[in-house]
Amino acid sequence: MSRWGVLKQLVRHRPRGWRDYLLNYVSEKQKAGRAYGRPVHILVEPTNYCNLGCEVCETGAGDLGRAQGFMTLENFNRILDKIPSLNSMLFYFMGEPFLNRAAYDMIAAARARGIWVETCTNGDLVDPERLVACDLNLVSFQIGGLVQETHKVYRVNSLLPRVIERMKAVRRLRDERGLVHPEINLGFIVMRHNEHEVPDVPAFAREVGADRFEIVKPCVRTIEQGRKFLTQADEYWIYDRRKFEEGELIPLDKPKNWCGIIYHSMGINWNGDVVSCCRDPRGKYVLGNILKQPLNEIWNGPKFRELRRMVATRQAEMDLCRLCSGYWRPEIKSRDENAPQLSPTP
Repeated sequence: MSRWGVLKQLVRHRPRGWRDYLLNYVSEKQKAGRAYGRPVHILVEPTNYCNLGCEVCETGAGDLGRAQGFMTLENFNRILDKIPSLNSMLFYFMGEPFLNRAAYDMIAAARARGIWVETCTNGDLVDPERLVACDLNLVSFQIGGLVQETHKVYRVNSLLPRVIERMKAVRRLRDERGLVHPEINLGFIVMRHNEHEVPDVPAFAREVGADRFEIVKPCVRTIEQGRKFLTQADEYWIYDRRKFEEGELIPLDKPKNWCGIIYHSMGINWNGDVVSCCRDPRGKYVLGNILKQPLNEIWNGPKFRELRRMVATRQAEMDLCRLCSGYWRPEIKSRDENAPQLSPTP
């Protein structure tokens, strides 16, 4: 959507956080160190524990390198109180969100404030009754194959029949109650061992009750992981294949001294530590702690301002951006779900 089109829709529908979104958009276009508005989006980590052992994931591989724990409902609500401009959130990061017993109450608390909430799960631990009751907007069930034999290669310790059963239960309960939430997405993580199953994904998604599906292109951290997991088909690669054959892991989407996310969003780990985005799973570049500091002391503090300046001028030199597969800006979700979700073109 064009910039003017977004402006007209924002003024017309006035979604939660719309003024801050516009102010931050101005900051982004000016490549300012300071964000003129408050965050309208967050990535929040209910926990960084996981029940699976996925090899590429730092948590699954036991290579996260930071303390593990669970966010409390009290601290979650404190975060919401501190960021009244929030329009949307991704309710997951480096762990399985539903290992946190308070996860459903957290989602319900955010939804009660009018915040659009999306989560991603391996599906093994989902309570369908509570998932439907908490008014979650979107849930993505991520699988590693269409049968247990392929699923378990990457989704170590996961049982695909159990995931399917819970997906179907969520769809049944939602439809029985005449609800529109949660929308159910099936994410098929395509890898070398399962790429032959891709043609069957649409029918599988319909069978298990998904409203939609996506083919999730694989990301890896090392050349060795790439040789094991990256597909033979070029269409699922997010890396430069020629460079890969030469021993370098280089994303196709090169740094362009731009990323919208750092003007609109931030990541919040289970203990309140703030990071820039999902590209800092180990918490190497902590910008502050939302449970210990005022929001603006972090959001427009010296570390965040320097980060924005670095992205605007020397992004290719930044370790955070080295393996990023895409630079983006969060959509702002309309109060009217039939209205367009809004994000101007970069």
